[in-house]
Amino acid sequence: TTIDDTAAGWNDEVQPGWKLLTRTSATDYTLNAVVPPTDLHDLKDAITAFQAQVVAWSRDLIHRGVAQPRAKVEQGHDRLYSALGAVYLIGRNAAHTAANRKIWVANLTTGAQDIRKVDDFYSSDTGSFAEPPARGTSGDWYAWVNIADPSVKLALTSSVAVTGTIPANVDLLDPDWVDAITS
Repeated sequence: TTIDDTAAGWNDEVQPGWKLLTRTSATDYTLNAVVPPTDLHDLKDAITAFQAQVVAWSRDLIHRGVAQPRAKVEQGHDRLYSALGAVYLIGRNAAHTAANRKIWVANLTTGAQDIRKVDDFYSSDTGSFAEPPARGTSGDWYAWVNIADPSVKLALTSSVAVTGTIPANVDLLDPDWVDAITS
């Protein structure tokens, strides 16, 4: 519909750039200057924020890890990589609503219930942790929020498995797979 299409209910005095949000009749419609974000847009934004947070945590793991045992530093990176894999699998899984996936990812972004910063990770008993699966093979990827109850954070040692296969060619920090989410 164009701005000048009066038969469709537009007033030809409306300035370009406005969007039709709802229309119930020729005279009953709502306009807005921007299209409001949907849960899908918010989900994509949440995933992008999580990816950026993982990069920041990784940088802090390296910076603060100089005085830490190598195995602890490696576990920190493995846990971040595993969480990225879980976000890939859940983020693309339309069996869960976009709203629930958005809440889930947003809660992941602020850290586990007991690990809110890198020093917490290094000073806590984070238990043992199996190395994440290689991309291209099926396995368990772990996250500190359960999609079944996305508003509740878990302790890092209580992380839940998200089982699935991530294609070998997927870069978990690449925005392209996030942009490709359609529902």
